Amino acid sequence: MGRRLAARDEILDRSEERLGPYPFPDAIGAGLCCFEFHKRPISAANVVSVEETTSDCTIPGVVFTTKKGFQICADPEVDWVKEIIKIKKLNVEITDRNVPDSCCIRYQSDPIPIRVITGYKVSDHLCTKPAVIFFLRNSSEVCGDPELDWVQRCMRRIDQMEYNIMMQTSNSSSQS
Repeated sequence: MGRRLAARDEILDRSEERLGPYPFPDAIGAGLCCFEFHKRPISAANVVSVEETTSDCTIPGVVFTTKKGFQICADPEVDWVKEIIKIKKLNVEITDRNVPDSCCIRYQSDPIPIRVITGYKVSDHLCTKPAVIFFLRNSSEVCGDPELDWVQRCMRRIDQMEYNIMMQTSNSSSQS
């Protein structure tokens, strides 16, 4: 079974090279457009980022970037694509290039264990809903209400851990 999966991944790698996005020549900046979509589902575990095509494109699409660096165009209306978006951008709205980078549409209600959080950022001030976006070990993002105690505790804890790492690095380099 392992060989079959490896062979399937190799075939996907080759097909991904052909179904990538194309630069949109008239777009301001480096916009990408899709003109055909990858048909077969891919594993969310192989996807490292999700990006919506620009509003200038004739066909709306989603561009998945894989661990191997391939970019794959996918139809945002297909169920398997929606599922990957949900996994990778949990509670974070995919936005186009003319609006803030990431905005939250709803908050995580239950506290997130600090051990699964790798970092955070505060949502853009242009977003309609203030939020803290936590980055998790499984590469997903979860939104928290900045007014809640558990969100503030997680932020303080992460800040303290990053400070401790910075101080350890600083101390070890000054002792050398």
